[in-house]
Amino acid sequence: MKRFIAFIILLIFMFSNVLQAHSFGRKNYIDIPSSNIAEGLFINMDGSYPLGSKNPTSGDLNGGLEFFINKLDIGLNWYSGVDFVLNASYQVMKHPIFPSVSIGIENITYRTKISPLGHDTTTFADEGYDPRPPEVASAYLVATKAFGEFFEATIGMGRGRFVGYGPRSHFLNFDAFLDSTHANLVFGLFGGMKLTVPHGPSFIIETDGRDANLGIQYEKGIFKGTLGVNKLEHVIFPSEGSFLTPRINVGFSIKAKSFKGPKRGLLSMDLMDEDTGEPIPGRLIYKDGEEKTVIIPSSGKMRVSIPSDIYLVSVYSQGHKAKQAKIRIAPGQTLNFSVKLSKTLTPNMKSSLKLVQTARNHYREGKLLEARKEFKSAFQLYSGNIEAKKGMALVDKAIEDTVATLKEKAIKLESRNINEAIRMWQRVLTWEDSKTIKGHIQELKNKLSLMQKRQIEKKPKPKVQKKKKEVKPTLTSQQISDLYKKGLKAYIEGNYSKAISYFQEILQANPDHAGAKRYLQKAKEKM
Repeated sequence: MKRFIAFIILLIFMFSNVLQAHSFGRKNYIDIPSSNIAEGLFINMDGSYPLGSKNPTSGDLNGGLEFFINKLDIGLNWYSGVDFVLNASYQVMKHPIFPSVSIGIENITYRTKISPLGHDTTTFADEGYDPRPPEVASAYLVATKAFGEFFEATIGMGRGRFVGYGPRSHFLNFDAFLDSTHANLVFGLFGGMKLTVPHGPSFIIETDGRDANLGIQYEKGIFKGTLGVNKLEHVIFPSEGSFLTPRINVGFSIKAKSFKGPKRGLLSMDLMDEDTGEPIPGRLIYKDGEEKTVIIPSSGKMRVSIPSDIYLVSVYSQGHKAKQAKIRIAPGQTLNFSVKLSKTLTPNMKSSLKLVQTARNHYREGKLLEARKEFKSAFQLYSGNIEAKKGMALVDKAIEDTVATLKEKAIKLESRNINEAIRMWQRVLTWEDSKTIKGHIQELKNKLSLMQKRQIEKKPKPKVQKKKKEVKPTLTSQQISDLYKKGLKAYIEGNYSKAISYFQEILQANPDHAGAKRYLQKAKEKM
């Protein structure tokens, strides 16, 4: 039951406070380490001062150098101008979902017991435990997890300086579950939480086996500053002794040197002509402290690695109008960027564009020959005029369809009316100036001439007849009219011999009957 109560108190203590130990570094909270990593060479300073006069230990001032490269952190601290210690840590795991994990060791030095006061036997009054865990080689394991962009939590366990035997803090080391103390070997728990205001400071609460701390931290560029209250438990539980006095802690860190260049991203660009869509060569100009130029080859494709930032870029190509664009290069990401440049208009280009507009109007009006001529002239003036090229193709298709229709009609007319067929082929010739068509028209004309010649040869020569005495008609006008109707009917029905007999009978009665003469001749021709 006693151990169960101790475990519950431990949990409450961990999540209501965040503990600190006497250490300082670029990626520490106030005092406890985290699994975050930095990069570069840092100068760190840290100090604390008691809030009351009951504590016999006055202020402490500590300095140090810290070296981060890749995942390794090595620091050299100088405690109160008396003793030096070496700290080291290594990030063994970094994952986008799971917490990052680091292992480390602090207070590698020539003394068994060490504190920010820099003495083997002297320490803060409330940390003079009996037995006192030796702070030398304080090994630890720590995990840090970010929950979104503005909140993170850290939890870990370590020996040495992370272990204490205070009235409540002893519940944070594993001796709380045993009947005896093991100051040299026992491990204690520590943890902390950080809440960051967007573009502002971070608020921190932390705890370990020796004290609880609350503070505010601000990091901007090369600078990081911390202001905290150490040994916060002395405020919450003031009756534990005459020497339990909280302390104000101030620390700052300055990045003295960077070992890596700025984070970079990739810009992948395609440069094309706006009219043709074809790739074109050119150059891209941006400012990164100074103006820089990137050459774009004739393939129009370019990839360049540049520091992550927001840029105003200018793109140029000979014979084209320049363009500007605002782009953002994100760290470790590729920005795919396509640019289409329009050509700079010469007098010929302007004339070409004007001709295209005129040709379009003629096309809509059905004046295809004029439209084709204008589109062709526009393309000759400016071969890059895609609209002229498209217009020529459109007009040629319309002319092709028109000619095909006229040819089909002309071929059908050849079997019925050669004169009309010739006229239709001559219309085709106005669209399509072809020797073949001219030759075909001549053939039709020759055929028509031959047919007319044959018709003349078939026509009988008129006989010279002696004048006869006028004979009175033997048929009445009504009878002649009836015979004429019968003859027309027989002619229409194709009974030409019968029609001839009717018309001859009429002419015998009335030789001057014009209708009978005409249809008699036609009937004979049909025979």
